[in-house]
Amino acid sequence: MALVSDNLKKCGVKISTYVGGVPSIGSGVVYETPNYCDYNYILTAKHIFQEDSKTAFDLDSLSHIEVFYSDKDKFKRLHYLKKAELQDRLITFDHDFAILIIDKKDSVNFHQIFVTDKIDDKDVNFFSWGTFSANENELHLFKFKRNDHEIKRLKLMNPPSFEALPGISGAGIFIKNKHVLYGVICRYPNDNLENDTIDCTRISFEEINIRLISSKRLPLDTQSSRHKKEIENVVVDIHQSIINGVCLDLDLARKRLQTDIVDDWFHDPLKYIDLLDQGYLFKQFKKYFNGKKYVAKRAEQFYVPKKQLTLRQALILPFIDRIMYMAVVGVLAEKMENSMIPSVYSARYNKYSDNHLTINGVEQWKKMKYALAESANAKDSNENYRYNCVIEIDLLNFYDNINKELLIEKIKRVCETDNEKLACEMLKEMLYSFSERPLGLPQNSDASSLLASFYLNQVDIFMQNNTFCYFRFMDDVRIFCKDKYEARRILQDFEAELRRCDLSVNSQKTEIKTIVETETNKPGEAFRGGFIEFDLKLNKLSRLRNAKNYAYLNQAFHESVNLLGENIHEDLNDPDDAAKKLNYALNTIEFLGKRSIQLNKPDFLEHILEATKSLYDKPWLTTQICKVLNLIKRDDITDELLAILKHIITDDQYNTYSFQTYQIWLLFAKLKYKTEELVKYAVGQVERNDETNRPVIAAMIIYLCSVESDYKRVILRKFGQGFTHGYFQNRIALIALRSFKADLIPTKKIETSLKDAPEFTNRFGNRDLVYIHGIDETNEDQDENFEQLYSL
Repeated sequence: MALVSDNLKKCGVKISTYVGGVPSIGSGVVYETPNYCDYNYILTAKHIFQEDSKTAFDLDSLSHIEVFYSDKDKFKRLHYLKKAELQDRLITFDHDFAILIIDKKDSVNFHQIFVTDKIDDKDVNFFSWGTFSANENELHLFKFKRNDHEIKRLKLMNPPSFEALPGISGAGIFIKNKHVLYGVICRYPNDNLENDTIDCTRISFEEINIRLISSKRLPLDTQSSRHKKEIENVVVDIHQSIINGVCLDLDLARKRLQTDIVDDWFHDPLKYIDLLDQGYLFKQFKKYFNGKKYVAKRAEQFYVPKKQLTLRQALILPFIDRIMYMAVVGVLAEKMENSMIPSVYSARYNKYSDNHLTINGVEQWKKMKYALAESANAKDSNENYRYNCVIEIDLLNFYDNINKELLIEKIKRVCETDNEKLACEMLKEMLYSFSERPLGLPQNSDASSLLASFYLNQVDIFMQNNTFCYFRFMDDVRIFCKDKYEARRILQDFEAELRRCDLSVNSQKTEIKTIVETETNKPGEAFRGGFIEFDLKLNKLSRLRNAKNYAYLNQAFHESVNLLGENIHEDLNDPDDAAKKLNYALNTIEFLGKRSIQLNKPDFLEHILEATKSLYDKPWLTTQICKVLNLIKRDDITDELLAILKHIITDDQYNTYSFQTYQIWLLFAKLKYKTEELVKYAVGQVERNDETNRPVIAAMIIYLCSVESDYKRVILRKFGQGFTHGYFQNRIALIALRSFKADLIPTKKIETSLKDAPEFTNRFGNRDLVYIHGIDETNEDQDENFEQLYSL
C-alpha cells in the first residue's frame, strides 16, 4: 500500500507566471472538488503574484499563469490562465494566500484531501511537495517538525541552503500519514533561514470558506465532512468514489434510488430508510474503495401479474447492486441522452434534478400526446390534412428481449472519456451478473428505463430519416403517413430495422388506422379529433385535487369516490380508458388521504369494499388498493373487508400471485390485524419455508413479528440456523429483528451485501413499518407519482 505522502505527490503543482515582465516561480496544492463541479482549486501563496513581498498585489502586472503537475517525474501542463481570465479565476485574500480556479481535466485525477485549522497533540510531523530553485523541473519532498502551532510555524528538517529555497512558497503542508492539509508555505520568518523555520499563511480555513461561500463557490472540506471519509490511508469522496477503476457518484445514485424505489413491486418494509444513509454506503463499500473487485449478485426472480393475467418477470437486486446500477448508468446517462432524437419521449435523462435519473414520465407522456394531436391536425399550404393514416405499434416483450451484448455495443459508440468506457464495461459485467441470459433488463427501474429507451436509438434515427412524423414512448410507437399504402411500406421498413435489434412487433397490438373526421368505433379507424384527448371530469378532478382550499380538496375526494364507483367493475376486455380512470381514482384518494382528508364517508367505504372484492379477479390492483387501505383509520376498516383479504391470502384457490399476497401480509402487519387462524397459517408456512414462495414467506415473517413480539426470538434462532433463502428473505428477516442489538444477530448468516446493515437497521428498532410511501408519508415531492394516466 502506498504511503500517504506518495499519494499526495500528484496534488503538488508548480506555478509559473510573469509579474511586471519578470518570471516568477512558486508551488501550490490541488484541491479536487466533487465531480458535480466543473472546476478545481489551486491553493497557494499570494506573493508569488507580486513583484516582491513589500509591493502590493496588482492584477494588471500579471501576464498569464501556468500550472504544472508531476507525472512520472516530469511536469505536464495542467492549466493555462490567460490574462483576461484572471479577474474571475484568481481569488486573493488580505493574508498571503490565493486560490486559482482551474477547469477540470477528465484525463487527470487527484487524491481527495481535507483541510484543518486544528491539530492533535500527537501531530508533530508534517510533509510537503514543492519545487525550489535548486531544481525547478521536479517536485521534491520536504519534511517538517512541529514548532509553534499558534502562529503556524514549522521546522524544516535537513534544509537546503537558503539560496536554493525560492520556489517552495505556496506548497501545501500536510500532517504525516493523513490526507489533511494544515496550511501553505508563505515565508521564512528569519532572513537567512536561521533556526530552519518556515511559516504557513495565518489565515484560517474557516475564513477562506466564508469567502468562497460568499463568492458562490464550494467550500473546502474539513474532517467533519459528511461526504468524505478517510478509509485506510485513502480519502474517499462519496461523490467520486473509485470502484473497479470507475469514478462513481454514489451519493447522487443514493438520492436517485430514493425516488426510484417508491413504486417497487416488492417494496421494502422500511423503504430502505436505514440503508439510504451516507454512513452505511461508506461502511458497506469500504472494501471496494480499497481495491477489492466489486461483482454484482445474481438477481432473484419473482413475478408480477399483468392485466391479462400473464406474468411479468421481476428481477430483485440487492440494495448495493441497485446503488451501483444507478451510479454506473448515471455515468453514461448524459451521452446516451445527447444521442437520442427529440421525438422519443420516454425515460429522458433528467439533467436538472439530483433526485430523479429520468424526467417525470407523466409529463413526457402528455408532451407526446400534444405532439400527436398537432401532427394529426397538421395541414399543408392548400389547407389539406398532411396525414390520413397512422400506424400504432407495440413491441413484443420489449424489456425481456433487449440483447445485452448489442446494448453494450451501442453504448460504447457514444462513450468518449476513459471513465465512460470503463463504466460501460462495468455495466456489461453487472447485467450478466444479474442474469446469465443474453436477453433482458431488470424492469421497474429508472436505470433500466434509460437503457431501454436508448437501445432503440438506431431504429429511431433510421425512422426519423425515412418518415416525416415518428414518435415513440418506450415500446409504444406512432407514425403518421399520407395513406395506408405508404403506411404499409413504412411498417415493413420499421420491422426490418427492428429485427436488427433482435426485437419484433406485437402483431395483436399493432395496427394501421385510417384517420377519419367523424368519430366511429369501427376497427381500423382513428378519429382525428380523438388525438386531442380532453376528459372534462378528469380535468376538473385534477384541478380540485391540486387546490389548497380544503373545501375543494373535499370535493375532489367525493369526485374521485364517484369515479371509483363508476369504474370498479371494468373487466379485462374494457378499453384502457376505464383502467386509467380506475387507477386515477385510487391514486387521487390516496393523494388526498395523505393530506388529512378523512377517508370514512359511507359511500367511500362501500366503494373501497367493492374494490377489495375485485382483487379476486384483478390482482394487479393490489398495490393501489392496499395504499388506500393503509390510510384508513383501523376502526373504519370493516371485518368484512379484512375477511376478504384474509380469504385471498389463505385460500389456495386465490393466493396464486406472490405479488398480491406479499402486499396484503405487509398491510396486515402495518394494521396489526391478528387472528388465531392467520397466525397459525403463517407459522406453518414459515416453518416449511417453501423456497418457491420466498417473497410471501418473507412477508409472513414481518407479519408474525409485528403481531407476536415473542416470535422475534423464534426468528432470531432460526436466522442463526440459516433458514433464510437468498438476499430478499435475509433482508426482511433483519428488518423483523431490528429491535435486537446488532451484536445479537449471527453475523455468519447475514448475506454478504448486508453484513454491515444491522448497525443501521437497528437504529430504527422502534420505528413502525413504512408501508409504501417512503421515508416521509406526507412528502409533497412525491405528488407526481399519483397522476400516472399512461400505461405501457
